[in-house]
Amino acid sequence: KPAPAMNTFLLKYEIKDKVSAVFTFSGGGDNDKCIEYLSKILPNMKTEVALADREHKLAEKNNEKIDSFIKKIGV
Repeated sequence: KPAPAMNTFLLKYEIKDKVSAVFTFSGGGDNDKCIEYLSKILPNMKTEVALADREHKLAEKNNEKIDSFIKKIGV
């Protein structure tokens, strides 16, 4: 799940309906559970990228994931 501070931020500032893209990072590998949780509480989330720590075996896909994320959000 996201860090408690992130949950507090989303609730305190009432921005859940304004978030359409999410970037997450995990030191323990890919964080699909975090993205799954955020998908439930952020109704307008259309794009996400979940990266792994560069020392983790899943990190080899980080660059590909970042490129795809950037294209989706139109940067």
